Amino acid sequence: MKRFSVKVFFLVVLIHIAGTLALLSAAVSRIEAYQHGATFPWVTALSWIWTPVPIALGHHFGIGPGRYLYYLPLSWSVFVAVCFGFIVPRVLAWSRHTA
Repeated sequence: MKRFSVKVFFLVVLIHIAGTLALLSAAVSRIEAYQHGATFPWVTALSWIWTPVPIALGHHFGIGPGRYLYYLPLSWSVFVAVCFGFIVPRVLAWSRHTA
């Protein structure tokens, strides 16, 4: 059994970074409407699902998105990919073993 899958790691990093960029572009494109009183709860919900640690740290330490936008989401994407790199080979081996 493989302990770590590099392919899964890179795939998850790319998917997670692409999703984070798509979420950020959706949020940024609605800033003007937000300033005029419009709310977009789906952007907030997706943000909390997709990047919970960077958002929580930003709220806890009072850091605005402009400061943590580049570093925390990137590190969160790498962390998620490392977790998947370890978990996916074990799940695949477990499913082959039980079948």
